[in-house]
Amino acid sequence: MSVQVITGYTGTKHITPADDAAFNRGVVGENQLTTAFSLPVLDECDLTIISNTSVRVKSGVLVVQGRFGVVSQEDLTLNSIATNKSRIDLIICRYTHDSITLIDNMELAVVQGTPVNYGNTPTAPTITAGDLDSGATTAEFKLFRVELDNNAGTITAKKFVELVNTPSLYDLASVEYTVNNMDDYVVDEGTDANGWKYRKWHSGRMEAHVYLNSLTTSDYGTATTVSGVSRRQLNSIPTVPTAFLTLDYCAASGNNSGAWIVGGLNASDQPIVYQQAVSGTNVVARVCIELKGTWR
Repeated sequence: MSVQVITGYTGTKHITPADDAAFNRGVVGENQLTTAFSLPVLDECDLTIISNTSVRVKSGVLVVQGRFGVVSQEDLTLNSIATNKSRIDLIICRYTHDSITLIDNMELAVVQGTPVNYGNTPTAPTITAGDLDSGATTAEFKLFRVELDNNAGTITAKKFVELVNTPSLYDLASVEYTVNNMDDYVVDEGTDANGWKYRKWHSGRMEAHVYLNSLTTSDYGTATTVSGVSRRQLNSIPTVPTAFLTLDYCAASGNNSGAWIVGGLNASDQPIVYQQAVSGTNVVARVCIELKGTWR
């Protein structure tokens, strides 16, 4: 049979956890073997540091390889660290499958790292990567990275967080952010063929800027007067990066040639730059144009 009905009656008990997980991955996101998703409900599985040997994982809903699990608030114990030592522990979600009873289980756990002498850089411990759909009986998913520093007397934690495409879902993945600090992050940056230096953020916002050098009067239009102000329009603006889906901001600045310069968007939401028209050939010879908008 090339197609198996899942959402439909077939006369037999035919839906498996793997079938359900496959659908969930399509909705939530295709996560890697050792990452997890946290849904934006309850306390979103945030972490609170109670003491140098205790942390609290708050309530939430985790999704690991398409398997959902509801997390109740739980306190976890960290082993103390010796004087002048530092260490990295991982707070994980461990999924196990009993191949005999076929019972599955999810639990929170601490995987302790190896302490190193102060001044050396500790490394995070290794966790068990397992593909549950391929028969793995244990799979571990990193939620938090906890750094213990005895010399400084501190304990800090970072959450593995990545905002995924599905709205309002958070991927507890490779990008680390301080607990309770769900800041946006850069997914792509570079310089396009027209000299625009751009930066794209995972939330969908985008920004770009370009420097125009050695501008002369030929790069500006004829002076016109609007509301009593004489100005020249800059004609040599490079083509806007094609990655912009929308533009909602344009600003311009330049070297001081005794004339102001200003940027904005025209009626077609394209950048437009004006320089104050002054006598002679005095123009703003170096201009920076800044754009902001969205790329998705």
